[in-house]
Amino acid sequence: IADSWLENVVGCPMYVLNTKLQRLKDKLKVWNKDAFGNVHAYVTDAEKNLQQIQAQIQTDGITDSLMEMEKAAQWPVACVGSDSKFSQ
Repeated sequence: IADSWLENVVGCPMYVLNTKLQRLKDKLKVWNKDAFGNVHAYVTDAEKNLQQIQAQIQTDGITDSLMEMEKAAQWPVACVGSDSKFSQ
């Protein structure tokens, strides 16, 4: 990422800045995909997991282990919910 910013661009200062920002944007998109993968797929899986646990609670009743599993499964879903509030 730093290398993309250090590449030389010739032109007026505004053109140089714009070109460097565009290059940086492209590099950041690739880095984001490599570092975090498909976040939407992770969220969908987390929501399905939470629904399965809650369905099991409905049919079998609540146990300590199911309560812990539900609490752990709610965390990723809650994080995404709070992120979506900021993106509006």
